[in-house]
Amino acid sequence: MKNFDLTFKGDILPNYDPARVREGLAELFQVRDPLVIDELFSGDTFVLLSNLGRKSAADYFRKITDIGGVAQLVPTESSAIPTDAPKQQVMTRVQKENTGVFFASSPHRARRGEIISDPAVDTLLEPEETSATILEPAVPPANEILAKLQDLKLNAKTRHKSKLKQLSQMQKEVKDENVSALKNVEVEREAALLAAKEEFARLQQLEAESKEQLDKSLSILSAEEAEKKHKLQRQIKQVNEQTATAQKKDEGTATQLEIDRSACQKLAEKTIESLRAKIAASEEQVKRDLLAIDLLQQEAGAVLQQEQARLAMKAESLQEAYQQAINSLRIQRQEHEQQQITEVNEIRHLRQLADRAHEDRLAELWKREQQFNNNVQERLNELEKTRARHEQSLDARLLRFKEEEEKIKRGEVSFT
Repeated sequence: MKNFDLTFKGDILPNYDPARVREGLAELFQVRDPLVIDELFSGDTFVLLSNLGRKSAADYFRKITDIGGVAQLVPTESSAIPTDAPKQQVMTRVQKENTGVFFASSPHRARRGEIISDPAVDTLLEPEETSATILEPAVPPANEILAKLQDLKLNAKTRHKSKLKQLSQMQKEVKDENVSALKNVEVEREAALLAAKEEFARLQQLEAESKEQLDKSLSILSAEEAEKKHKLQRQIKQVNEQTATAQKKDEGTATQLEIDRSACQKLAEKTIESLRAKIAASEEQVKRDLLAIDLLQQEAGAVLQQEQARLAMKAESLQEAYQQAINSLRIQRQEHEQQQITEVNEIRHLRQLADRAHEDRLAELWKREQQFNNNVQERLNELEKTRARHEQSLDARLLRFKEEEEKIKRGEVSFT
C-alpha cells in the first residue's frame, strides 16, 4: 500500500487571517512554543506527519485546509513498511541540500530549526488504523485524491461566491434603506429650513423697523450734539478773542510805560547836565521814579498773568463742560439703544402673549362651539320628543273623532 507524508511550507489560503491560521495549527498539533510556529511559517518545507495512510492523510489535509493552511501530500519513498516498524515522528524539517532529515526523536539536544513533536499528537492516530491502512489490498491513486481535494476547493470557492453574493444583496438592501432614510431626512431638513427662513424674514423685518427707529433717534441725537458742539466752539472763540484783546491792551500799557521810562531817562540826563548841584536829590528822585515804574510794570505783568490764568481756567472749564456734554450725549445714546433693545424684546414678548391669547381664544371658541352644538342637539332632542307627544295626542284625537264618526254613522249619537 502507498503511504503519504504531510508537508507544509507556510502558505495560507486567500481571505484567511494569518494569526487565526497560526493559532489553528498550534491547536491541531498541540504546539505551545511560538518559535516552532515561527519556523513553520519561515518558508522552508516541513514534514508534519509521515507514513500516513490514505484516510489519515486526507483527514489531516482537510483539517489544515479548513484552518486556512496550504498542505501537500507527498507519497512516501518506501510504501511497504512492516507493521512493527516505528512510525515516523511529526514536524521534521526537509533539508534542501541534504536528503536526510532531523527527527524529533534524535538523541541530540533540540536546536532552533528542529521542530519537536508532542507525544499527544501520536494519539491522534490509533494503532489499529496504522496497521490496517498498511495492509489494505487496494489504494486509490494519488490523482484521485488530488481530484477530490480539488473538488473540495471548488466547493469552497462556490460557497465563498454565494456568500459574497448574499453580502452584496444585503449591502444593496441596506443602501436602499439608507437612501430612503436620507430622502426623508432631506424632506424634513427642507421643511425646517423653510420654516427657519420665514422666521428669519420676520425677525429681519422687526430688526429693520427697530433699526429705522434707532437711526431716527441717532440722527436727532447727532443734530443735538452738533448744535451743542457749535455753541461751545462759539463760546471758545469768544473767550479767545477776549484773551487776545486783553493781551493787546496789556502790551499797549507796557509799551507806553517803556516810552515814559525813556522820556524820564532823557529828562534826567538833561536835568543832570543843567543841574549838577541837584544831582543827589535828582538821583534819588529818579531812583524813586524808576522803582515806581518797575513796580507798575510788575503789577501790570502780574495782572496780565492773572488774566491769562483766569482765561486758561475758563477755557479748561469750558472744555470740561464740552466733554461732560459729550459724555452725557453718549450715555443718552447708550440708554436709547438699550431702550430700543428693551422695546424690541417687549414687542417679541407681546407677540408671544398675543399668540398665546389667540390660541386660548380659539380654544374657548371651540369649547363654546361644542357647548352650543350640545345645546342645539339637546334642544332638537326635546323638540323631537315634543313632536312625538303631539303626534301621539293627534293620533289619539283622530282615533276618537273616527270613533265618534262611526257612532254618528250608526246613529248611536243624536244631535237633538
